[in-house]
Amino acid sequence: MLEGYDREAVGKQQIAYFVFMGERCPVTVIIKAARLEAPKLIQQGNYVTWDMVPNADYYMVYVNATAVETERTTALSYDLTKNSNYGELAVTVRAMTDSDKYLASSQSEELKLVKLAAP
Repeated sequence: MLEGYDREAVGKQQIAYFVFMGERCPVTVIIKAARLEAPKLIQQGNYVTWDMVPNADYYMVYVNATAVETERTTALSYDLTKNSNYGELAVTVRAMTDSDKYLASSQSEELKLVKLAAP
């Protein structure tokens, strides 16, 4: 098993360590995984939605840069009424994967909206 390398550094040469018989042996690696596409967000009423990203296993939802869906979600929407914050909100989503052939997407473009308190 390789350890000590940055899986996000696609296409860059870096030094990692292969553990062989209890010894850490340095090796040069180049990460050759493809990055997933970032989801494209739209607002539909009280929901932020996105289309399925090919090869994504689940999605991470962020509101104002804080993860709000801490469990792995395969849903293609986020219910804004679940969020207790009011005022300006910036929502982003990352497509995630369990595969060694792909890397998580970059953050989606921010969807900025204003959530008003109930009258």
